[in-house]
Amino acid sequence: MRRNLETIFALSFILLTYGCAQVDELPGNDLAGYSPITLATDSAGTGTRAGIPEGMFDKFEVFALFRKSGVSTVVMDKYVVTYGTPTWTYESPSQPLQYWMRDADEYRFTAGSCPDMADVLSLDADQLKLHMLNNRQGSSLYCHPLRIGAVDPEFGKVVNLRFGYAHCRVMVAFVKESDAGAVITDIMLTPSDPITSEAEMTFSFDWNATPAATTAQVTQKTATSAASLDFEDVTIPANTADAVKSASMHYCIPDASNPTGWNISLTCDGEPKSASFENTHTWECGKNYIYVFSLTAKAVKLVHVVSQELEDSYFDCNPVLPGGSFSEGDMTENP
Repeated sequence: MRRNLETIFALSFILLTYGCAQVDELPGNDLAGYSPITLATDSAGTGTRAGIPEGMFDKFEVFALFRKSGVSTVVMDKYVVTYGTPTWTYESPSQPLQYWMRDADEYRFTAGSCPDMADVLSLDADQLKLHMLNNRQGSSLYCHPLRIGAVDPEFGKVVNLRFGYAHCRVMVAFVKESDAGAVITDIMLTPSDPITSEAEMTFSFDWNATPAATTAQVTQKTATSAASLDFEDVTIPANTADAVKSASMHYCIPDASNPTGWNISLTCDGEPKSASFENTHTWECGKNYIYVFSLTAKAVKLVHVVSQELEDSYFDCNPVLPGGSFSEGDMTENP
């Protein structure tokens, strides 16, 4: 009897040891003792939605894989991540909770989001493709590719995704030196040639760069339009030299073929004014362009374009900011 018990114990130990060894090799969905892969979009890594800027939506799609000895294993294939107070979550019957593989060499994460999630056309480790429209509500979003190596301090911890705006943002501002205030209405910017109003944009990921890099381009134009970009009224107080911005803005598809010839039309204190101007800026993703115009008794004229670099416009950093104030000394007239 003693010999039989010893045999049973030995076989049990062998099976238990073998089972643990197999666990180490499987990506698995329920690995006891392993840290679950949790996702966040804030700098604190708490998974909350605090501090997320405008243009953010309540869900995004994520793709993730791990690499071991040069072989890639997909663990999240367009998982839908949703916000439910107070955290982000992806776990569901069709999206099992994933766990860190402790013997992986590295993990790679990409993600994207649109107001309508059907507009995330494709997503994998190589690229993200979005269907985009010009609009006044907000921007689609792309995630900067994230690589976490086994030696990195982030390995095994909350994955803090960093997003940027896929659209650019176009605004207008006006300066009018006068001892009397002015009310500007009917503000419109009109391109001389149609601009892209609907398109597919592809964001390609370079994992050989340090850190991993993104390139973006319009890969298919599906609609163009010469319709005006209209802006809300602007009231300029008396005796101010600073430019006053319109409260509205347009989120536009970045387009290298943006025409140089544009027209501005408006009504200043009931008097219609218009002028042609040269647009020397080709719009890029995640940038904010503020077209600053001067108003005189005779004319309206473009005097300055503020092009803000928004390389840090992620969820956990700064939103697309409308810019500061502009004094006369900051402006250089265009020829």
